[in-house]
Order: sequence, then structure tokens, then C-alpha cells
Amino acid sequence: PPRSTLFPYTTLFRSGVQGAAMQAFSKQLSEVDIASVITYTRDSWSNGKNGDGEIVVPKDIVDYKNRAKL
Repeated sequence: PPRSTLFPYTTLFRSGVQGAAMQAFSKQLSEVDIASVITYTRDSWSNGKNGDGEIVVPKDIVDYKNRAKL
């Protein structure tokens, strides 16, 4: 998937949401786990029909981290 479609998800996992219950998970989850959760989220609740519905693989997460220097 293009970086632009991964950005909101990877940012949430990396930083969490301040003032909300969403904590940062980047140090707790592997690239496999993050890719699985993002794929599930993007393919659930009709996102597959209305969104991109593409599968995210661990390499996508590694590539994103390398580009973002995480």
C-alpha cells in the first residue's frame, strides 16, 4: 500500500493518541502484529467495500519505519 494510506495507522501505533485511551504500541508489537492489526482494521466494518481493503505485510511496516527513521 502507498505510504499515505499507512501513515495514519502507523502514526497511531507509534505515538498513540494523547488524552485518549489509545496508547503507543510500537515498542510492544512486532511488525507482523502491526501489519495484522492494520489489515484487520482496514478490512473490517465495511472498509473493504468503501476503503482500499489492501493487505498490509510486515515489509510495508519495516519500509515505513525506515523511511520515517523510527
